[in-house]
Amino acid sequence: MSASIQEVSNVASCPKYESCSAPICPLNSNWKNARHRPGERICFYLCEAQKEGAEAIFDSVGRGYLYRLMVEATSEISNRYSVIRIALAKAAKSGSRMSTKPPRSKSSAGSRQ
Repeated sequence: MSASIQEVSNVASCPKYESCSAPICPLNSNWKNARHRPGERICFYLCEAQKEGAEAIFDSVGRGYLYRLMVEATSEISNRYSVIRIALAKAAKSGSRMSTKPPRSKSSAGSRQ
């Protein structure tokens, strides 16, 4: 049985939790109290969720739950922050940066001739 959206809807469940600096995190229950200023980072997964084929890509890397959370938050975040709305529209026009292939091992990377 998969976890419900409410069970995984917290900041620490994000794979980028340790390195992310986006002030508006859809997984943070207090995101509505945060501010987003022009030039600040935008959630990687929120941007990725806007792209064509995103659901399949998220599912292929075991992050379908994250896709659903991003989709659920997109409308409200976009309505509240025009800078993010514009960035998400731009992101939707580009290809995904999420890898659907397993990472290459260092040994195979060095064996190319």
